[in-house]
Amino acid sequence: MSTGPAITDDFPPVNEPVVFDASALLCRYLPDKRGPLVDQVLDSSAYPAVTAPARAEVMLGLQLAVDRSRPGRAGQGELWSWLAADWNRFWVLPVSVGGADGVRAAELGARYGLNLANALHLVAMERLPRPAWLLTFDDRQVVAAVDLGFGIVETTLSIPGRSTAHGLLVEPTSRP
Repeated sequence: MSTGPAITDDFPPVNEPVVFDASALLCRYLPDKRGPLVDQVLDSSAYPAVTAPARAEVMLGLQLAVDRSRPGRAGQGELWSWLAADWNRFWVLPVSVGGADGVRAAELGARYGLNLANALHLVAMERLPRPAWLLTFDDRQVVAAVDLGFGIVETTLSIPGRSTAHGLLVEPTSRP
């Protein structure tokens, strides 16, 4: 767990699945003010989850960060090792680009302006029992997840008619 200050002292335990997307995981491994929140949610989650493509997405993000900050790839091994050690903490949700998953991802991507990776995260999440939560820092994914009936753990996006706050669970509203 990060040694940074706690975002909230009373973050509630979460007994439903919490899916961490790549934007959240990168905050854990790279210097980011949101890292302590990600750590806290991970430690509070009874069922932390990721989608299968998230690992490659995070590895790419870590590699790009290392290449920008430390030419010669110094530090890449340590970051990838940290991710590998964490990976066993997560319930990995399978998803495929082919077949029905790919079709559904294309639909979600077109509807919400998502890239393929984020659309696949939501396709995998749709298999989870409700309530289920998403930890993301991607505004478009927040809108899509809320519309699909998922709770959001953290967001900086203000969604009309919904109350949001950093470090708090935001309940999904029922769809009309």
